Amino acid sequence: MLKPCMWTLTLLLALLPALASAQESPNARRILSVVEQRLLAARYVDFFAHVDIKEPHKRQMSGSMIWDESGKLTGSFRGTIGPDPAQLTISADGNTLAMQLNDEKRSGTQPPALREAILVNLMRAGFAQSLIALSQLHPPERADGGAKDWIEVANVQLREGAQSQGYGDGEIALQFDLLIGGQPAGRARLWISTHSQLPTRREQFLSYTDADGKLQEIQINESFSRFVVEP
Repeated sequence: MLKPCMWTLTLLLALLPALASAQESPNARRILSVVEQRLLAARYVDFFAHVDIKEPHKRQMSGSMIWDESGKLTGSFRGTIGPDPAQLTISADGNTLAMQLNDEKRSGTQPPALREAILVNLMRAGFAQSLIALSQLHPPERADGGAKDWIEVANVQLREGAQSQGYGDGEIALQFDLLIGGQPAGRARLWISTHSQLPTRREQFLSYTDADGKLQEIQINESFSRFVVEP
């Protein structure tokens, strides 16, 4: 996960009005919570994600992640990391977590809260955070537990708009501030389908301080062309 102490997020005003002075919408928070709890409680979760991460963690990867009824996780992603082709596979059977990036492999004991960490990240800080860690052959942060307390949301708002503003038919957007470890970490916009009540896409603009102490910006876009959840 990107270091929270470095996270601040500036979204283009034309796309996302400032939330600092906005009053939180209880209905928007309820929607976010209901969708998250649905994912966490499901016996089967299957999604196909397209992730575009700009510099300095440049990645363009697409692939699927599935938790089946037995609790087994399988994931397969293809794309590029920087300029280089990349193929990532993940599998976890409840005991062992195995990851492979191209020819490099790593396996170890499966963290007890791996599923929770990935799904809480997906809803709050983005699936990209988990994909970065996994493509570095590490489990996501807080995979040992505590992801819900580590990643928090604030000022949750509900936004609707026309297609000319980037909204598709049958979508709403939840936008919110992020707190990571109790520190301001940025803001996000997460689109939810009004038909499936599941995520369809996400966008973030995150700024960070580089090794030279200069303020830089990273853009992350995600979309989900398939999202299946069975209770």
